[in-house]
Amino acid sequence: TAKGISKYDGRFFTYFTTAEGLCNNDVTCIQEDRSGKLWFGTTAGVSQFDGHAFTNYTIKKGANSNEILCMMEDRNGRMWFGTTNGALKYDGHNFKHFTDLDGLNSNTVNSMLEDSSGNIWFATSAGVCSFNGKSFIQFKEQDGLINNFVASILQDKNGDFWFGTRYGISWLTSEKLAIYSKKISSGNNREAD
Repeated sequence: TAKGISKYDGRFFTYFTTAEGLCNNDVTCIQEDRSGKLWFGTTAGVSQFDGHAFTNYTIKKGANSNEILCMMEDRNGRMWFGTTNGALKYDGHNFKHFTDLDGLNSNTVNSMLEDSSGNIWFATSAGVCSFNGKSFIQFKEQDGLINNFVASILQDKNGDFWFGTRYGISWLTSEKLAIYSKKISSGNNREAD
């Protein structure tokens, strides 16, 4: 069962729950922003902790979903939230919503990444896409992605992208999208080479 947040100072645990102001005890992700504030994604919205008190952001305060799956801070200090109803960009004052109607592959955003050029990448339940601030570029199975359910994204030091999917790993270089499922994958993906 969900129990909230535990903070360990090297000697003792301190617990934070809805009784202390957390929006929900089921915490799905955590992010520290550049000012040192902590953000907690929950199944009932986002809680920001400034070291003293929680500020909660939910549908009632402009979010498009209360179920937060992932979050990140971009190079301009904006917070991004992946939800079960698209993505949110929060500039400190207002939320901007992005859904499949704007160009996301799916409204279920599992993971996000800002690349070295400042583009935002979204791993969704129906592929992966990048956003340059104006438009989206989508990648799906027909483009070479091994599976459309993408759970995680990484950009390596060479600038290549790695996508963790349900059925293995896909690798995007500047030249092509390659698939690694048979040699670089979990033991449950056993197919002949």
